[in-house]
Amino acid sequence: MLGSYHEAQEDILTNTSGCGSSQLLALHQRVRAGGGEVALVTTTPTGTGTWGGGLWVGQQRVGIQVVPTSGQAPTYQDTTLRYQLADIHLYREVQTDRGWLSVGVRTGLHIGSLGYYSYFDNDHSRGSTWLMPELMLSLGNPRVLYSQADLCYGAENAMGAYTTRLALGSGLGQLGGSNLLAGFAHSPHQPTPSMAFVSARLRLPGGTGLSALGLEPYFATDFARHQIFSLKMSYRLAR
Repeated sequence: MLGSYHEAQEDILTNTSGCGSSQLLALHQRVRAGGGEVALVTTTPTGTGTWGGGLWVGQQRVGIQVVPTSGQAPTYQDTTLRYQLADIHLYREVQTDRGWLSVGVRTGLHIGSLGYYSYFDNDHSRGSTWLMPELMLSLGNPRVLYSQADLCYGAENAMGAYTTRLALGSGLGQLGGSNLLAGFAHSPHQPTPSMAFVSARLRLPGGTGLSALGLEPYFATDFARHQIFSLKMSYRLAR
């Protein structure tokens, strides 16, 4: 499951065709969604390769209030709109294992109804965004310490508001086990685009040599009006 919340002021075109004047709106956006993914991981002498994909569906609720211009009387008329969201998520990830020279690369696509009302910075439209790429690059030793930069990494960073991140992570001395990642996140919604985030992949006790349960929490916040969270439960079956 995933969710996000943010408040923003955006100039939205009054004519959906893209012509005409714009109107300054105070937006209160809330996204809730759920879904699932499946991935096939293969091991090579130099690392691992992964093919993955999934489907996420949910709702975006947009509370709208007109911001008065200079000399205009305040307006208190609120409107709340609800939109259905969907994300078909496909990706390919390759991770080498060369100690401190290890490199991870992930590319993918998010296809569907991803978000409404100025999904992009300086975009004045109300319409839905239907396609976003997913990119990730990691450098370092995944067992000890590595750096990571990504765009739209997972549905939690694509639905409702796309997010870019810069972070440091650690496998806590293991490869393919528990993992901790923390750093800086940026989402284009003004006036609070910058956030701090922390995420983890926790191997739960009780697994066998053929399977393992995992828990993956994620939380990003600007400590005020912008939050993103997700929680995934995973099950891994060895071949």
